[in-house]
Amino acid sequence: MTSERIVRSIGAFAAAIWLASAAGGPAVACTSTVVEQAGGGDPGQGGTSTVAPCDEVAPSVPTYACLTDPHWTCDSLPKPCADTMLDMSAPGGPAFVDRAAAACALDRLRAREPARLTLVAWNFPAECCSRERQEIWLLGGASAEAWVTSEGDLGASCHSLHRQALRPPEHFASCIDEVDDEGLFACLWEFSEGCGDVEATCPP
Repeated sequence: MTSERIVRSIGAFAAAIWLASAAGGPAVACTSTVVEQAGGGDPGQGGTSTVAPCDEVAPSVPTYACLTDPHWTCDSLPKPCADTMLDMSAPGGPAFVDRAAAACALDRLRAREPARLTLVAWNFPAECCSRERQEIWLLGGASAEAWVTSEGDLGASCHSLHRQALRPPEHFASCIDEVDDEGLFACLWEFSEGCGDVEATCPP
């Protein structure tokens, strides 16, 4: 469930980044003020807007420079949870390093409390490796920003998800019913229901 969904979305963004690099500039996947892009999903299409693009792709493949250069950040937010890390190559199937970290992130998303959250999924089989990471800034209420990166042995792809609208608390309450770690990670990864109109503001 999770691995297929994340790999599909990261592949789409990597293709967009390659096209942007060839054109000599950054790629903007969508610019509409209506629902355009959900966290962890495929880029949407929209019209023009006077606000910042919902999805901003960094043309950094095949280098790794974008991994340390997010388009947006907010260091003043608390970081109450340890990083939620999913080992996709665990012997018994995908497993959390610490399920308590996932439960903490779930509580913050459900309560819509300001926080910085980090989700990481990696796959280190015998022949290759990959890692997907999502930094989420919860700004209070339904507002959030995110920075998504994917890295492998050939390079990295990165993109920002601006002015995201959180899924309703009921969505995160239902995540508790997920019996496996991969399903719970999917609930967390897909935290957003789309793009809103409110510009993000980092609290002092």
